[in-house]
Amino acid sequence: MLPATLGLQQRPVFHASALAVGGGAVAFLGSSGRGKSTLATFLARRGHALLSDDGLELRQSGSGWLAVPNQPSVRLWEDSRDALLPAEAMPSAAVAYTRKQRFPAQGWLSVCDTPVPLRMACFLGDGSATRPILEPLPPPQAHLAWVQHGFLLDVHDRQVLTRQFRHVAALARAGISYRLDYPRRYEALPQVETLLLSMLENTPGCAGAPVGPPPRAHTP
Repeated sequence: MLPATLGLQQRPVFHASALAVGGGAVAFLGSSGRGKSTLATFLARRGHALLSDDGLELRQSGSGWLAVPNQPSVRLWEDSRDALLPAEAMPSAAVAYTRKQRFPAQGWLSVCDTPVPLRMACFLGDGSATRPILEPLPPPQAHLAWVQHGFLLDVHDRQVLTRQFRHVAALARAGISYRLDYPRRYEALPQVETLLLSMLENTPGCAGAPVGPPPRAHTP
């Protein structure tokens, strides 16, 4: 409900999880089942502070974007819960519309409660990669990816659509959009973390700031 409510307030919100990593925000975008919450939980357990899970609000700030924190919790399937959280972590009350369980972050995960400059947006692949790969998306592909993962309830309101497409166009031009794919095995997650940190170290600046030519695809 929260992402839908923010969307109705004409604030740009996307199907994404996000964390503060190395001084900037990294977002993971994808359809249900692509692993957004699993990645967010794993990285938060490694000390990278959680900003949001499955509903990311972005706010323009100067020439860049800020990732805005929301409710400090994660929603996990049972196998991810067993693999990533301690046995004593207790879920919130179950809801009827999903078998996923929501786990409050307090005590189990690092949390960030202040907006962080967005440095990287990773659109998740289908898991067919044989090893983790992170490659920049050209602006036309990035534009389509951002459109596909936005929360937009009223598609008949011309002003809302215009505002959303302006936001999406700015994000696509910012040079922060990547495709991330990796084998869907928990033992591959440390390699994904290493790959992300390596890319961040070699990509100066933050969203909207000049960063030079796009970096080449990285594989560990």
